[in-house]
Amino acid sequence: MNNYIFTSESVSSGHPDKVADQISDALVDAGLKNGDSTTRVAIETLVTTNHVTLAGEVKNFNVTKEEVKEIVRNKVREIGYEQEGFHWDKLNIYNEIHSQSADIALGTDDFGAGDQGIMFGYACNDNDAYLPAPIYYAHEILKELKTNGGKVLGPDAKSQVSVEYEGGKVKRIDQVVISTQHSEGQVDQARNISKLAAKEVLGDLIDDKTNTLFEDRILSKVDFVSSVCPCAGLSLLNYSGNSESGNKRGSDASQNEWLYKSTEFVSRLI
Repeated sequence: MNNYIFTSESVSSGHPDKVADQISDALVDAGLKNGDSTTRVAIETLVTTNHVTLAGEVKNFNVTKEEVKEIVRNKVREIGYEQEGFHWDKLNIYNEIHSQSADIALGTDDFGAGDQGIMFGYACNDNDAYLPAPIYYAHEILKELKTNGGKVLGPDAKSQVSVEYEGGKVKRIDQVVISTQHSEGQVDQARNISKLAAKEVLGDLIDDKTNTLFEDRILSKVDFVSSVCPCAGLSLLNYSGNSESGNKRGSDASQNEWLYKSTEFVSRLI
Protein backbone atom coordinates (compact mmCIF):
# COMPACT_ATOMS: atom_id res chain seq x y z
CA MET A 1 0.00 0.00 0.00
CA ASN A 2 1.85 3.10 -1.26
CA ASN A 3 -0.98 5.64 -0.95
CA TYR A 4 -2.31 6.10 2.58
CA ILE A 5 -2.81 8.46 5.53
CA PHE A 6 -0.86 7.82 8.72
CA THR A 7 -1.69 9.52 12.03
CA SER A 8 0.48 9.95 15.12
CA GLU A 9 -0.01 11.83 18.37
CA SER A 10 2.46 13.36 20.80
CA VAL A 11 1.81 14.68 24.30
CA SER A 12 3.71 17.27 26.31
CA SER A 13 5.46 16.79 29.64
CA GLY A 14 2.37 18.18 31.38
CA HIS A 15 -0.02 15.58 29.96
CA PRO A 16 -1.32 13.31 32.77
CA ASP A 17 0.21 10.21 31.18
CA LYS A 18 3.59 11.92 31.00
CA VAL A 19 3.28 13.29 34.54
CA ALA A 20 2.73 9.75 35.83
CA ASP A 21 5.65 8.53 33.69
CA GLN A 22 8.00 11.15 35.04
CA ILE A 23 7.08 10.58 38.68
CA SER A 24 7.65 6.83 38.28
CA ASP A 25 10.91 7.48 36.43
CA ALA A 26 12.16 9.84 39.16
CA LEU A 27 11.46 7.24 41.83
CA VAL A 28 13.26 4.56 39.80
CA ASP A 29 16.25 6.92 39.46
CA ALA A 30 16.26 7.56 43.23
CA GLY A 31 16.08 3.84 43.98
CA LEU A 32 18.95 3.02 41.63
CA LYS A 33 21.04 5.92 42.94
CA ASN A 34 20.65 4.81 46.56
CA GLY A 35 20.74 1.07 45.91
CA ASP A 36 22.96 -1.43 44.17
CA SER A 37 22.77 -4.27 41.64
CA THR A 38 20.12 -6.02 43.77
CA THR A 39 17.73 -3.03 43.72
CA ARG A 40 14.36 -3.66 42.11
CA VAL A 41 11.68 -1.00 41.55
CA ALA A 42 8.18 -1.65 40.19
CA ILE A 43 6.02 1.42 40.82
CA GLU A 44 2.69 2.55 39.40
CA THR A 45 1.58 6.16 39.61
CA LEU A 46 -1.97 7.50 39.44
CA VAL A 47 -2.57 11.22 39.15
CA THR A 48 -5.81 13.16 39.39
CA THR A 49 -7.01 16.49 40.79
CA ASN A 50 -4.45 17.46 43.49
CA HIS A 51 -3.88 13.79 44.20
CA VAL A 52 -1.04 11.35 43.52
CA THR A 53 -1.18 7.67 44.47
CA LEU A 54 1.91 5.48 44.37
CA ALA A 55 1.77 1.70 44.52
CA GLY A 56 4.10 -1.15 43.79
CA GLU A 57 6.88 -3.35 45.06
CA VAL A 58 10.53 -2.52 45.73
CA LYS A 59 13.65 -4.29 46.92
CA ASN A 60 16.67 -2.53 48.46
CA PHE A 61 15.01 0.79 47.61
CA ASN A 62 16.64 2.90 50.36
CA VAL A 63 14.39 5.94 49.81
CA THR A 64 12.38 7.17 52.80
CA LYS A 65 8.70 8.06 52.63
CA GLU A 66 9.51 11.73 53.17
CA GLU A 67 12.04 11.61 50.34
CA VAL A 68 9.41 10.01 48.10
CA LYS A 69 7.02 12.89 48.79
CA GLU A 70 9.75 15.42 48.07
CA ILE A 71 10.60 13.70 44.77
CA VAL A 72 6.96 13.79 43.69
CA ARG A 73 6.48 17.47 44.57
CA ASN A 74 9.76 18.52 42.93
CA LYS A 75 8.89 16.68 39.72
CA VAL A 76 5.41 18.23 39.49
CA ARG A 77 6.91 21.68 40.17
CA GLU A 78 9.56 21.08 37.49
CA ILE A 79 6.82 20.20 34.98
CA GLY A 80 5.13 23.51 35.78
CA TYR A 81 1.93 22.71 37.64
CA GLU A 82 0.88 25.52 39.96
CA GLN A 83 -2.81 25.69 39.08
CA GLU A 84 -5.83 25.28 41.30
CA GLY A 85 -6.63 21.74 40.18
CA PHE A 86 -3.06 20.45 40.34
CA HIS A 87 -0.43 22.27 42.39
CA TRP A 88 2.86 20.74 43.51
CA ASP A 89 2.54 22.24 47.01
CA LYS A 90 -1.09 21.17 47.54
CA LEU A 91 -0.89 17.55 46.43
CA ASN A 92 -2.29 14.77 48.58
CA ILE A 93 0.29 12.02 48.15
CA TYR A 94 -0.64 8.43 49.06
CA ASN A 95 2.34 6.11 49.26
CA GLU A 96 1.45 2.42 49.11
CA ILE A 97 4.88 1.20 48.00
CA HIS A 98 5.93 -1.95 49.84
CA SER A 99 8.63 -4.62 49.81
CA GLN A 100 8.85 -6.98 46.88
CA SER A 101 7.27 -10.37 47.42
CA ALA A 102 9.49 -13.43 47.53
CA ASP A 103 7.61 -14.99 44.61
CA ILE A 104 8.19 -11.97 42.36
CA ALA A 105 11.83 -11.84 43.43
CA LEU A 106 12.34 -15.39 42.16
CA GLY A 107 11.58 -14.15 38.65
CA THR A 108 13.20 -10.72 38.63
CA ASP A 109 16.44 -11.78 40.33
CA ASP A 110 17.15 -14.50 37.81
CA PHE A 111 15.35 -13.45 34.64
CA GLY A 112 15.01 -9.65 34.67
CA ALA A 113 11.90 -7.46 34.69
CA GLY A 114 8.59 -9.17 35.31
CA ASP A 115 6.48 -6.99 32.99
CA GLN A 116 6.29 -7.22 29.24
CA GLY A 117 4.85 -5.26 26.36
CA ILE A 118 4.65 -5.02 22.61
CA MET A 119 5.84 -1.89 20.80
CA PHE A 120 6.65 -1.03 17.23
CA GLY A 121 8.96 1.46 15.65
CA TYR A 122 11.34 1.86 12.78
CA ALA A 123 13.93 4.17 11.27
CA CYS A 124 13.10 5.76 7.94
CA ASN A 125 14.29 8.54 5.63
CA ASP A 126 11.28 10.86 6.05
CA ASN A 127 13.54 13.37 7.85
CA ASP A 128 16.98 13.83 9.43
CA ALA A 129 15.73 12.39 12.74
CA TYR A 130 14.99 9.05 11.00
CA LEU A 131 11.48 9.11 12.46
CA PRO A 132 8.22 8.54 10.56
CA ALA A 133 6.95 11.96 9.51
CA PRO A 134 3.68 11.97 11.53
CA ILE A 135 5.31 11.44 14.94
CA TYR A 136 8.25 13.67 14.04
CA TYR A 137 5.96 16.58 13.16
CA ALA A 138 3.79 15.98 16.24
CA HIS A 139 6.89 16.14 18.47
CA GLU A 140 8.18 19.28 16.74
CA ILE A 141 4.86 21.11 17.16
CA LEU A 142 5.01 20.51 20.92
CA LYS A 143 8.57 21.84 21.01
CA GLU A 144 7.34 25.03 19.32
CA LEU A 145 4.50 25.35 21.82
CA LYS A 146 6.91 25.00 24.73
CA THR A 147 9.34 27.51 23.24
CA ASN A 148 6.75 30.16 22.37
CA GLY A 149 3.99 29.46 24.90
CA GLY A 150 5.46 31.76 27.53
CA LYS A 151 3.00 32.54 30.31
CA VAL A 152 -0.01 31.96 28.04
CA LEU A 153 0.01 28.16 27.76
CA GLY A 154 -0.22 25.66 30.59
CA PRO A 155 1.95 22.54 30.80
CA ASP A 156 -0.56 20.12 29.24
CA ALA A 157 -0.72 19.90 25.45
CA LYS A 158 -1.28 17.43 22.62
CA SER A 159 -0.59 17.46 18.93
CA GLN A 160 -1.90 15.00 16.36
CA VAL A 161 -0.76 15.03 12.74
CA SER A 162 -2.19 13.03 9.83
CA VAL A 163 0.23 12.78 6.89
CA GLU A 164 -0.84 11.74 3.40
CA TYR A 165 1.64 9.52 1.61
CA GLU A 166 1.72 9.00 -2.15
CA GLY A 167 3.99 6.39 -3.63
CA GLY A 168 5.38 5.81 -0.15
CA LYS A 169 6.55 9.44 0.10
CA VAL A 170 5.21 12.34 2.19
CA LYS A 171 2.85 14.36 0.00
CA ARG A 172 0.87 16.72 2.26
CA ILE A 173 -0.74 17.18 5.66
CA ASP A 174 -4.32 15.91 5.77
CA GLN A 175 -5.18 17.00 9.32
CA VAL A 176 -3.64 18.77 12.31
CA VAL A 177 -5.07 18.75 15.84
CA ILE A 178 -3.50 20.85 18.61
CA SER A 179 -4.85 20.92 22.16
CA THR A 180 -3.56 23.39 24.77
CA GLN A 181 -4.29 24.83 28.21
CA HIS A 182 -4.49 28.55 28.91
CA SER A 183 -5.76 31.00 31.48
CA GLU A 184 -9.21 32.49 31.12
CA GLY A 185 -9.28 35.40 28.70
CA GLN A 186 -6.32 34.16 26.64
CA VAL A 187 -8.19 32.18 24.00
CA ASP A 188 -6.99 34.23 21.04
CA GLN A 189 -3.37 34.21 22.21
CA ALA A 190 -3.43 30.42 22.70
CA ARG A 191 -4.94 29.80 19.26
CA ASN A 192 -2.43 32.10 17.58
CA ILE A 193 0.46 30.27 19.25
CA SER A 194 -0.96 26.95 18.01
CA LYS A 195 -1.40 28.28 14.47
CA LEU A 196 2.14 29.64 14.35
CA ALA A 197 3.55 26.35 15.69
CA ALA A 198 1.77 24.38 12.97
CA LYS A 199 2.91 26.76 10.23
CA GLU A 200 6.50 26.80 11.47
CA VAL A 201 6.79 23.01 11.58
CA LEU A 202 4.65 21.97 8.60
CA GLY A 203 5.19 24.86 6.19
CA ASP A 204 4.18 24.15 2.58
CA LEU A 205 2.88 20.68 3.45
CA ILE A 206 -0.28 22.46 4.60
CA ASP A 207 -2.68 23.25 1.76
CA ASP A 208 -6.23 24.52 1.34
CA LYS A 209 -7.60 21.01 1.95
CA THR A 210 -5.81 20.53 5.27
CA ASN A 211 -8.23 20.24 8.18
CA THR A 212 -7.10 21.95 11.38
CA LEU A 213 -8.60 21.75 14.85
CA PHE A 214 -7.35 23.85 17.74
CA GLU A 215 -8.68 23.01 21.19
CA ASP A 216 -8.20 25.26 24.17
CA ARG A 217 -8.98 24.30 27.76
CA ILE A 218 -9.26 26.92 30.49
CA LEU A 219 -6.98 26.01 33.41
CA SER A 220 -9.37 27.11 36.14
CA LYS A 221 -12.36 25.20 34.74
CA VAL A 222 -10.93 21.80 33.83
CA ASP A 223 -10.01 19.24 36.46
CA PHE A 224 -6.79 17.33 36.06
CA VAL A 225 -7.43 14.10 34.16
CA SER A 226 -6.58 10.89 36.02
CA SER A 227 -4.11 8.47 34.54
CA VAL A 228 -2.28 5.29 35.49
CA CYS A 229 1.22 4.68 34.22
CA PRO A 230 3.39 1.81 35.47
CA CYS A 231 7.16 1.78 35.62
CA ALA A 232 8.77 -1.59 36.29
CA GLY A 233 12.42 -0.82 36.78
CA LEU A 234 12.73 0.72 33.31
CA SER A 235 12.44 4.43 32.56
CA LEU A 236 9.83 5.15 29.89
CA LEU A 237 11.78 7.70 27.90
CA ASN A 238 9.08 8.68 25.47
CA TYR A 239 5.39 8.28 24.93
CA SER A 240 3.43 8.59 21.73
CA GLY A 241 0.21 7.17 20.44
CA ASN A 242 0.29 5.89 16.90
CA SER A 243 -2.51 4.60 14.71
CA GLU A 244 -2.41 3.64 11.06
CA SER A 245 -5.57 5.08 9.60
CA GLY A 246 -5.47 3.97 5.96
CA ASN A 247 -7.81 6.28 4.11
CA LYS A 248 -9.40 7.44 7.37
CA ARG A 249 -8.31 10.33 9.55
CA GLY A 250 -7.66 8.21 12.64
CA SER A 251 -9.25 5.55 14.78
CA ASP A 252 -12.39 6.17 16.80
CA ALA A 253 -10.31 5.81 19.97
CA SER A 254 -7.88 8.53 18.96
CA GLN A 255 -10.72 10.85 17.98
CA ASN A 256 -12.57 10.26 21.24
CA GLU A 257 -9.49 11.31 23.21
CA TRP A 258 -10.14 14.87 22.10
CA LEU A 259 -13.58 15.09 23.71
CA TYR A 260 -12.62 17.42 26.57
CA LYS A 261 -14.64 20.15 28.26
CA SER A 262 -13.26 22.67 25.85
CA THR A 263 -14.03 25.34 23.31
CA GLU A 264 -13.39 23.94 19.86
CA PHE A 265 -12.15 26.13 17.09
CA VAL A 266 -11.97 24.91 13.50
CA SER A 267 -10.29 26.97 10.82
CA ARG A 268 -8.09 26.84 7.75
CA LEU A 269 -4.45 27.72 8.21
CA ILE A 270 -4.31 29.25 4.75
